Amino acid sequence: MEAPAGYTRSQIVLHWLIAALVAFQFLASDGIEAAWRAFIRTQVVGDAFSALALAHIVVGITILLLVGARLWLRLKHGAPAPDPAEPRVLQWLAKLAHFALYVVLIILPLSGLVGWVFGQSQPIEVHQIAKTILLVLVGLHLLGVLFHQFIWKTGVLRRMFVPVK
Repeated sequence: MEAPAGYTRSQIVLHWLIAALVAFQFLASDGIEAAWRAFIRTQVVGDAFSALALAHIVVGITILLLVGARLWLRLKHGAPAPDPAEPRVLQWLAKLAHFALYVVLIILPLSGLVGWVFGQSQPIEVHQIAKTILLVLVGLHLLGVLFHQFIWKTGVLRRMFVPVK
């Protein structure tokens, strides 16, 4: 398949929707963390399980479904080719980083769900590790975007705001 010139409107919308939901998950994680600590202490899902905790679960499942849709669209439409001036090693690292983002965005909601459904702390530990990995990957992703946009001046941001026709 030939690489498209840019992303489709649906790919762009999913990208930004997932980004916003992930940001929400990080900013509003106190509720689910308090509920988990209370559950570990008492083995009962009780008063500590707040609307914020429920929102964390619902948003996590939503992210999982949206990532599935994003993967399907990527397989269907592809992704734009890297800038030809970009060194091969950086092209490879970018592909690896995108793959890792998808993997972590799948592992996070699944590990959280498994931990809650089965009342097991090991999946929650995986969830916490994946959360840290996601923060690092998002930071690297943002640095890559800034490098492309302002150092190499490839106009990469335009691809994530303006869909191909």
